[in-house]
Amino acid sequence: MSDTLEFRPINGALGIARVLAHRFGLGFVWDGKDGVEQVLRENIPERPVQLTPRAVLESSGLVKRPKKKRGRK
Repeated sequence: MSDTLEFRPINGALGIARVLAHRFGLGFVWDGKDGVEQVLRENIPERPVQLTPRAVLESSGLVKRPKKKRGRK
């Protein structure tokens, strides 16, 4: 088992945008071979973001980020 989670932000953003487009009656602009979704998928890289369990907990606010120690002068 890996210590990191793979998160692809583009999939989540496109999922939300798809729902909004259909709710506002713009599904015809979103869907299809030359639709907005397909154009975005072709032009935005789908690089995953590697998240550690600690990073997930810190970003959710369940765990505080450790304070950086300052060196003595």
